[in-house]
Amino acid sequence: AISLVGVPDELLLFEPVRTFAKGQFWRPFTSACFLGKVDMSMASNLYFLYKYGQEMERQDGPAQHAIFILSQIFLLCGVATLVGAPQFSRSLITATIYCCSRRQPMVPMEVQFGIKIEYWLLPYVNAIVDALQAQSAAGAVPHVLGILTGHVYHFFTCVWPSMGGKRYLTPPKAFKSMVEEEGGKKKADKPKGVKVTTGAAKPKSKVAAKKAAPAAPKKTKVGSKAGKSKKAGKGKKGKKSKKASKE
Repeated sequence: AISLVGVPDELLLFEPVRTFAKGQFWRPFTSACFLGKVDMSMASNLYFLYKYGQEMERQDGPAQHAIFILSQIFLLCGVATLVGAPQFSRSLITATIYCCSRRQPMVPMEVQFGIKIEYWLLPYVNAIVDALQAQSAAGAVPHVLGILTGHVYHFFTCVWPSMGGKRYLTPPKAFKSMVEEEGGKKKADKPKGVKVTTGAAKPKSKVAAKKAAPAAPKKTKVGSKAGKSKKAGKGKKGKKSKKASKE
């Protein structure tokens, strides 16, 4: 989209001399966001970024996730300066996948063609796939950089604290409270959903239908009562006639 509006790619890529010497400090951030030309590789990167970035933010919270992104950009700037990599968006995505996979390493994951692997193997499989598509080992370099920087973050936030050490790379309390308050306000401002039922109503159960149905009026046995009254009348007349004949 940026290429379509006439912005050259050279202004978005990371170059240490122009970044630090000439004050073009936007380059590390644009290099982490720039995914390259529109192709299938870009589509797969967008999918991984959305899926695993959302998963990590849901587990850690927005404040800690912001610290993760900033720490990765800082680390990738140093590594990219040594290696000479002008673009590290794929490295950032691989670091996200790596950190998510280390939390549940043995969970089965489904990759291309229905092949299932364990979660911790996913970043390495992506590196092999990109190397095969590029027909060169250079295609796996961004993934290797992402695994290295992602392991640094995972070590200081999960491994070292579990060994009794201090937890590093945590957001400031003021920033965390501010982000959480804004998130809470947004959730509170959302109107509650109103359930609208359309179509025919669902049939009630038999017990509810019996309770809801009006009680049927009791049938009076008119014929039987009339017959009894007739018999009683005949019996009285017969008794009277017998008395009259005796007299």
